[in-house]
Parts: sequence; structure tokens; C-alpha cells
Amino acid sequence: QGGGIAVNGFAQYLEIGNNRITGNAGAFSGGIRLGQPQLINEQGNTLSYTDAENDFVRIHHNHIARNGGRGGGAGGGLSLHTGADDYTVEQNWICGNFSSGSGAGIGHLGLSDNGVIADNMILFNESFAQANATSGGGIFIAGQTGLEPDNAGLLLSPGSGSVTIDSNVIRGNLAGAGDGGGIQLLSVNGEDVTGNANSWHSVDLVNNMINNNVAGLAGGGIAIQDAVLVSIRNNTVAHNEYTATAALAFSPGV
Repeated sequence: QGGGIAVNGFAQYLEIGNNRITGNAGAFSGGIRLGQPQLINEQGNTLSYTDAENDFVRIHHNHIARNGGRGGGAGGGLSLHTGADDYTVEQNWICGNFSSGSGAGIGHLGLSDNGVIADNMILFNESFAQANATSGGGIFIAGQTGLEPDNAGLLLSPGSGSVTIDSNVIRGNLAGAGDGGGIQLLSVNGEDVTGNANSWHSVDLVNNMINNNVAGLAGGGIAIQDAVLVSIRNNTVAHNEYTATAALAFSPGV
């Protein structure tokens, strides 16, 4: 399941630092995996994603390169799944990783609040699957699909939680079959917007260098969908491309 390092649950305050993690592969992640993307709790008639309780994990100064994930969750180099609140990912070299799911470099999938991704080099990672709209070549931040319909019959995502993405170099990444060559934000908000407005999830993109990334569908540098509190400040976003050649760019039969 995990590739190089698999952290399943209840690993609060774990520190992973100063390692070289290369050439690993797994169903859910290639390099480092926190949590489990597919565990669901059933209490009475209520379904919810399992909180792994991997809180306050710090991942720093690692060389994470040439790892591969088969798309069971998100993330080829580093995977962060539900229940990694207050994580810190800083000063890592994340290069040349591949995922047939979303988030080839870093994949944050599920509700993990107050995460920080800062001062990393995220270079030449690739997300691609021929038949699926995989997104986020460099960084993928997303909430899980909703499990319980609300009063209006809508399946709202639990959301991703709030994340700060600060002072990273995000360069030369590819989302070959979807959106967001550099960064994809997807379903950041959902169930949170039906409650207290002061608790909505937010994403801050600040002081990053986002350049020379490519998307096969749209959003070469940054792609945003179902994310209502995003702040993009003081970034350099340059020389990114989208090709509109992925399957979703064409109507069936045309």
C-alpha cells in the first residue's frame, strides 16, 4: 500500500527528516503515505471517512525522487490522507515522481486542517492516466467525495481543511490528463459552507514560483474548482501551458 514509508494511523508528532526516499512504488503512494484514503466509518446510518489521527506530523529535508503511486489515493512522492491535521511539509526536494492518480509530487486528499507546505522544491513530477481526469502535477489539494446527501439531496465533500502553500518552487510538472499542471485545488469546500461562516476552509498560495508546468486539460499553472476562500498573493506564475488534448476536452463522438 505505501511504497517507501507507510504511516497508517495514530502517529501524532511523528518526524520524518533527512532521508533519501527513491525508487519506491505502492497502490496509494510511492514515497511517503500518511493515512488511508479508503477507510470509512459506519455509525448507525451515518458514513464518514476515518480520521487517521496523524496530527502534528513534520516532514522535512528529505530527497523524495523517482517514486510511483498507482492512483489508489493521491500523491506519487508524498501522500497526506484524512486526519493529518497541523502537518508541516518543509524544505524537501520532491522530484521526478509519478502517479496514475492525482498529485504526482504532493497529494493532500481528505480533511486535514491547518496544513503547511513551505520552502520545498517540487520539480518534474507527472500525473497521468489515459482514461481518468487525474490532476495536480506538482501539488494536489482536495476533499474526498461526499458520502451522505444533505437536505437538498446533494453530496457535499467534507472538504480538504485549510492549507498554506508558501515559498515553494513548483516547476516543470505535468498533469497529463487533467487540470493544474503546477497546483490543483479541488473540493476544498463542501459541508463546511453549510455551517458557521467563520469555519470555512481556506487555502493561501503565497510567495511561490510556479513556472513551466503543463496541463493536458486546463490550468497550466494553477487550477481551482469548488474552493471559495483562496488567496493568491506575491507569486510568480510564468510560462505555464495547457494543451486541451485530454479526453475531457472533447465531446463523445466528435
